[in-house]
Amino acid sequence: MTKLILIRHGETEYNFGIFEGLTYSEIMENYPTLYRNWISNPLNILFPEGEGFEEFKKRVFDALSLIVSLNKDKTIAIVTHSGPIRLILCEARGCGFEKFWEANQGNATFSVIDYSDDCIAVAVEVDEFLHLLTKGDRR
Repeated sequence: MTKLILIRHGETEYNFGIFEGLTYSEIMENYPTLYRNWISNPLNILFPEGEGFEEFKKRVFDALSLIVSLNKDKTIAIVTHSGPIRLILCEARGCGFEKFWEANQGNATFSVIDYSDDCIAVAVEVDEFLHLLTKGDRR
């Protein structure tokens, strides 16, 4: 069976502006106030030379809506970064974007989200990791 791989850019990570390319340690050292504001209130941050939360959210959900509408009744995989994943999980869980930092997904795990015909998301499985276990570890 042939699988189509489509590379899109709407689901890319937050545009961190002046934080781009820096480690967390470098950000904390060079921009301590901005860093603390981002961690304590991610919904109200605007990264200098980057984007704000609302712009980020709109970009990700515009791309996601297009993907969902073009793939009705199909099973697809979206591979992206932690920021877009957190947004999508907040929406699918119905917990509000205030829970942005709590909507975490581990490395190499996956979540299954079902979308209705009117693009309403429902989280089915979140942060699944059983595929990472060896056969002897699975129960």
